[in-house]
Amino acid sequence: MKRKILFLVVIACFTALSFGQRRNRTTIQKIIQLTKPATTAGKGFQELLAGLRPTDRFAGQALEKNQIGQLAWAGLGNRINPGIIPVTPSPLESPFPTQIYVVANDGVFYYQPINHSLEQIAEGDARLTLANATSMPVSVSSAGCIMLITSSGTRNSSSRRTGTPTSAKSAMLLEAGHIAQNIQLQAACLEGLGSITISDFDESNVSKACSLPRSADVLYMVCVGYVTEPVNGNSSNAATTKKAAIIVPSENFQDDEFWQTKNMLESAKILVTVVSNRAGPIRGINGTLFDVPLAADRIRADQFDAVIVIGGPGAAMFNNDLVVRDLLRAASQGGKIIGATSYGTIVLASAGILQGIKIACPVELSTDLTMMGAVCSNVPVEEHMSVITCAGPQVARTFATALANGILSR
Repeated sequence: MKRKILFLVVIACFTALSFGQRRNRTTIQKIIQLTKPATTAGKGFQELLAGLRPTDRFAGQALEKNQIGQLAWAGLGNRINPGIIPVTPSPLESPFPTQIYVVANDGVFYYQPINHSLEQIAEGDARLTLANATSMPVSVSSAGCIMLITSSGTRNSSSRRTGTPTSAKSAMLLEAGHIAQNIQLQAACLEGLGSITISDFDESNVSKACSLPRSADVLYMVCVGYVTEPVNGNSSNAATTKKAAIIVPSENFQDDEFWQTKNMLESAKILVTVVSNRAGPIRGINGTLFDVPLAADRIRADQFDAVIVIGGPGAAMFNNDLVVRDLLRAASQGGKIIGATSYGTIVLASAGILQGIKIACPVELSTDLTMMGAVCSNVPVEEHMSVITCAGPQVARTFATALANGILSR
């Protein structure tokens, strides 16, 4: 009887270990069905090649799931299932199966090419943790998404076409290179996106950061994101003489307010400098990342035509910040345009520059702002004297437009 029990225990342990090596051992938290990828139109091949330039710093904006789906399909899906019709999987040209995992602002996903879907295997934003496991942390932390190209195993084999012995690792790396090239060409085809590949990383720490299954050997990474300058390499700010400083809290800033403001000013050819309480990666309440080059104490008000404070819950860190207070006061005294979105208005009030000024603000702040001398208007965007404010992210674009017009009119 004891031998029988021992035998069953050994069998159970062996079975558990065997299944632990398989991808489906990883818990799938949810499945996102992607829209059918585009297979026509787009840029010509020569135009794609001309725009295929490495970008080592991205704007930090998250990508839409349909953009991620298009990238993943270009890398792997079109080789297995070009029409995205449920079919029986066919082997790749390489004898070594490859997979794509996507690290985005809202989790880690496995790309299922047969159904053209994303299977979430981990929640949360792993980009900063992943960045520390690579040789290019700024590229990883600021990318809209990171495509991890993996293989499920290694073994020696031979080329199907020539019969020449080829090592498993070499064959898989060649396969990963083909996939990465397709992803980069697709990124060049999508408006505003750039990419860069990474081959130098700590595979063990990458796997831990992304909660990958044990069977996934990470071969290559492709970082994709919105470029901070136009893809053609011509700076939109090259001929401008107008400059604006955007002050953003290092945590929990309002993503839409920041990106709408920054993008609108840059599209108006206004040179933008982003600062925070510290330099380095910062994160918004919706998970977008941005790598801030300078702390606020490295700039002066007289260097700019406008100083803007971005709101969000994290803006409270500036209420008693002497550097930001003095910067805003100097800007106000120098006749500069002052801007603030939502919770950024309380920062202006704390600096003492809203006495008798009409502002737009969140309803929940109106009492406090009134007590601090501001005049709260019942409008979404307010322009009074040299101060431009907005009540929240839903009118961020209108605010940014008013700001750009105000700066350019001076």
